[in-house]
Amino acid sequence: WDFSSVWSIDEGSEYPVLRVFACQAATIPDAWLIYYYGSVDDAPAYSVKGNSLWWEYVAGTDPTDPNSLFAIESTVIAGDTLTLYVGSVTGRVYGVEARSNLMSGVWQTVGGVDEQPGTGAGLGFDLPLSSTNQFYRVNVCLDE
Repeated sequence: WDFSSVWSIDEGSEYPVLRVFACQAATIPDAWLIYYYGSVDDAPAYSVKGNSLWWEYVAGTDPTDPNSLFAIESTVIAGDTLTLYVGSVTGRVYGVEARSNLMSGVWQTVGGVDEQPGTGAGLGFDLPLSSTNQFYRVNVCLDE
């Protein structure tokens, strides 16, 4: 189980686009595979949701539970700020990117919004509201 490439996924039409990627090449720990599947040899290539096990590991989701999702939990608009709340897992780093066209263009880090280390609790990202349409995605990667 050595995956060093980028993984992307859309959780579904009712969820924002979320992206999981490895900031460093790593392997899925045997202990994680044993926890969910009883042994390394019994672990399938994909979760019950059809995601790679690498994606599930980095996202911090349960690969055996179809309801365990990496998703934005809530949003709040206050004044000229949009706050996105996402659950987090320790040992990960989370960030937000945006672009003005969902189908094309380059995703860019939102200025003034720093990446945050996972705490095991929810994280809030304060984003400046724009006068133009913006599409956001949350990234998670292994902490280096």
